[in-house]
Amino acid sequence: MTERNALEASKTGVQKLYSEEKVLGYILLQKAAGRSLRQIANNDFGGCVTYGDVQRAMHGVFPKRPQKRLAMGLTPMRPAPACPNCGDVHTKKTCPAQHKPCPPRLAIRLDDPHSAARSIRRHMTTDQIAALVRALEE
Repeated sequence: MTERNALEASKTGVQKLYSEEKVLGYILLQKAAGRSLRQIANNDFGGCVTYGDVQRAMHGVFPKRPQKRLAMGLTPMRPAPACPNCGDVHTKKTCPAQHKPCPPRLAIRLDDPHSAARSIRRHMTTDQIAALVRALEE
């Protein structure tokens, strides 16, 4: 079996999808062979790809429209799915809206009773302090 060109259709007529590097290599190979960008666009990629698209592809900027990407043999780009919880599109796998804040830490210095009392008064209500005293007395 002979190796085919990167953008040549198979015997069944179904064109395989390729990476942007392979399409870029094919365009540069055709350009080095003396073909114009218009010839490459019209003859190799069909009518929906313009010579401007081919020129931008030579600089590494490929089209985003699915029709043009499919004509060039690339996989179509789809919009990212929205988060079912908040409706936004996230760049991370987890939703920041579901992040639960951590409870505040209570650091009590046992070697200094004045500091311990100040920390307890700052972080606890009088009812909580009374319940803590009752629990310690039992």
